[in-house]
Amino acid sequence: MIKPNPRNAFSTTFLASVVAGIVAISSGTSVAQTTIDFESLLPSTDSFNDGDPMLNAAANPLFVGTSSPLDPTDPAAGTVYTQSATLGNSDASVSLQNEFTQTPFFSFWSGLAVSNVVDTTRPGFINQYAAFPGGGASATTGATVANETYAIAFTQSAVAAVDDANGIRQPSTASVLNLGQDSLLDSIDVANTTYVERLTQAGLDGVDSTFSPAPTAAADFDPTQQFGAGDFFRLIVTGHAGANATGSVTGSVELDLINFDNGFLLEDWRTLDLSRLNTTRSLSFATTSSKVSDFATGSFSDVPAYVAIDNIVFAAVPEPSSLMLLLSLGGLVAASRRRSAK
Repeated sequence: MIKPNPRNAFSTTFLASVVAGIVAISSGTSVAQTTIDFESLLPSTDSFNDGDPMLNAAANPLFVGTSSPLDPTDPAAGTVYTQSATLGNSDASVSLQNEFTQTPFFSFWSGLAVSNVVDTTRPGFINQYAAFPGGGASATTGATVANETYAIAFTQSAVAAVDDANGIRQPSTASVLNLGQDSLLDSIDVANTTYVERLTQAGLDGVDSTFSPAPTAAADFDPTQQFGAGDFFRLIVTGHAGANATGSVTGSVELDLINFDNGFLLEDWRTLDLSRLNTTRSLSFATTSSKVSDFATGSFSDVPAYVAIDNIVFAAVPEPSSLMLLLSLGGLVAASRRRSAK
């Protein structure tokens, strides 16, 4: 009769746990998921931070980065600030990429900003930081919570000069969110902005026919801006293997925020499933629409290229050294079993 060896039993149990750990790590399921919800980034009600260096000069500014002259031959032309705001910790983080251009006459931003503005009625560019649901999305229920912080992605409006095979002008610009490490995405909450809703539903963009601030809704109204049958406004979220939307594409997910083929308008927050993306290092957010105009410098969507985002859920993929450690432990246990069996 062969008696069981307690040492073998321990080794077998430990080896099983090591193997399970290796399998879990390789599938990305052993690492706890992280949710970036943008909370505690802003002061009280109706605040935003778009990277403006004049408003972002506190001792610990949200957006930090480098500056360069807009025109090296003309120091008075203005300055471009290339910035990021990093959230999370060393094990699991994301960085919002932002570019702010400041000139003696005007300033503008692109990329990602943060906001807790609550304004579901005011049309136009002056209200570009408002999520149409009227607040951020709860990280637990997805319900709208007034004054909770969210992000605004301004993807810029440039689209391809020609239609694709489906008759769509694909976007040629995007906003970028970097992950601090290779990650497996789970989901992200998305919503329309009030700027987009007021334009496409009410034909209001906050200016009159001379591009001056509109004194009344009647002076603002333009029926050609309203959506009708066949019109859409689409968000495209793409994963990339490298930072700053470089490297191979790990997957892409599309969502119509407005689609008038069936009279659909996204009024609340929607959780967008990103689990089909493979291991990802950065996300790009781009928009396109059925309404496109050609100007001297190219083709542009007539719909303001703004989308609200919140609650990025992901799991950081362990560094190769972590996986090799488990593999080494598994090898040691296997060797121990062979020695004790002799």
